[in-house]
This record gives sequence, C-alpha cells and structure tokens, in this order.
Amino acid sequence: MAYSDEFLCISLSLFMILGPCSASFYRPVTNAQVESTLPWTRDEMDRLSHGSQCQVLLVESMPQNLTYSTGAPRHASTYFAWNLLLSQATRSISIASFYWSLLAEPVFNETAAEEGRLIYEQLLDKSKNLNVTVAQSGPARNDTELEQLEAAGANIYWVNVAKILGRGILHTKLWTVDRKHAYLGSANMDWRSLTQVSSQPSDNQTLFRVHLSPALS
Repeated sequence: MAYSDEFLCISLSLFMILGPCSASFYRPVTNAQVESTLPWTRDEMDRLSHGSQCQVLLVESMPQNLTYSTGAPRHASTYFAWNLLLSQATRSISIASFYWSLLAEPVFNETAAEEGRLIYEQLLDKSKNLNVTVAQSGPARNDTELEQLEAAGANIYWVNVAKILGRGILHTKLWTVDRKHAYLGSANMDWRSLTQVSSQPSDNQTLFRVHLSPALS
C-alpha cells in the first residue's frame, strides 16, 4: 500500500453536493413509499445529477424498520446518496475515511448488511476502470477491505494525523466524484452506518451529564 501524510480533510455535517454551487435543491418525501422507490420524477433526478447549477441534498442514515408517520417529511438515505454518486462517476472517486467495515463479519446474517455489501462491490468494480483513491486514517495496518480495493486498482494512502499534529486521527467522512460531485457527512464506511443508527435519548443525557462534570469546570 502507498503511504502519505499529506491528506488532511475535515468534515462538518451531512450533505451531498453536486455541481458548481449557486442554488440548492430539497425534495422531502411525504408518503409511505419505501426508500428504494422514492417518488422523484425523472426530471428531478436529471436536475439533481446533471443540472448546470449546484444542487444540495440533505440525506440521513435510515435505521432498519423505521416507520414515518403519515405526512412526515423525509430525506433521501445515505445509501441512496452513495449510489447516486457512484452512478455519476466516470473518471475518479476520492474517499477520506476513518475506518472500513462495509462487509459484515460471517457471524452476522442480517438483511441490514446488504446495503454495505452492495456499495463495496460497486467500489471494487469502479476501482478496475476509474481512478479510485482512499485517504485512510493511519498509521498503516492490515485491512482486508482496503487490500482488496487496492488489488482491484485503487490507490490507498494512510494518513498519520498524529505524526503531523502530535496526536489525533483522521475522522473525515468525505467523497468526491469526478472533482465536481461530493458527499460530506457523518456516516462511516460501515454497513451499520447505513441501517443500524437508532435514536438514543438516554445516551444524549449521559453526554450532557459529562458536560456538567466538575472535571470540566
């Protein structure tokens, strides 16, 4: 694998950005159709992926079996966004990531892991014909998924942030496609980030109590 200390990217929120920015595009889903059949017209899809103006789409990770109430606004899923980016790629795909676990371990037999596998298989296929580059949080270590991507033709760069700054990690989740489409977000390259994200108000309360700790006063 290749090694580099030159990549250092920072992500702030969950967005997929397409094209030179000058406008935004938002399309809430307000019916009960499943995610795979989002009620977007072909014209809207063409506008999102081929328009001359910037289109910004807010997406979210969808916990498995999540049910929205009638009339509730919905966003497209992270899985939908990644698929859209992969479908647009004709020259290059660049990904900055913390870790990789798109393939579930053999002990798992869950339909929830299917989306991660499908994304990984597309990346393997794209690596054979396109310039696929991964900036991965280092230091370098054995990683089966990254090794398979490299064997297919991808370029893997290990980013040792601690060597650059004294400490820290590369916690970025960033995609760029053909240097004009992008995803900036919070989802790791992990099958659980696509379908196993549940609401945990109790965890939020625990974090709040930590903020009030005397040690932080």
